[in-house]
Amino acid sequence: MSEQTFEYQIVKTLQFEGGYANDPDDPGGETNFGISKAAYPDVDIANLSKEDAIAIYHRDYWLRPHCDQLPDNIAGKVFDMCVNMGPVPAIRCWQQTINHLSQEVPGVTEDGLIGPATIKASEQTFSTDPLDAYKAILVQHYLLIIRAHPGLARFQRGWLRRANA
Repeated sequence: MSEQTFEYQIVKTLQFEGGYANDPDDPGGETNFGISKAAYPDVDIANLSKEDAIAIYHRDYWLRPHCDQLPDNIAGKVFDMCVNMGPVPAIRCWQQTINHLSQEVPGVTEDGLIGPATIKASEQTFSTDPLDAYKAILVQHYLLIIRAHPGLARFQRGWLRRANA
């Protein structure tokens, strides 16, 4: 697996995340470069540097959930979704994708953790593009969130654009 995947994806992720925001309707609350006060209460969000945000992303959203162990063709997208929705739901959506595409191979447990079984299953050849299938499951995930929490509908356009990017 290549660190270039992180280096490439972090540029795209930061474009989606933008700079400082404090939207009262955003469940993350105060954010800067996508790093939220809700997730990092001890970080001075208003003064967070881009370099510090990248270091947090590399440590907590690339290495810790083991996105670096996934094949390059999917690692960057799973990482970006870990940033956007949290590692467990993003990885669970990837595991759902694997299970959907793996008709002849035993499925993986949809536990939201990247372990040996998820890594091995991610390396198999699928008859359908796994990235497109993952995007479809991500869209379904976001639509379920909006159905359960209609007040979040204002984020739908951005979430779906990001899921399909």
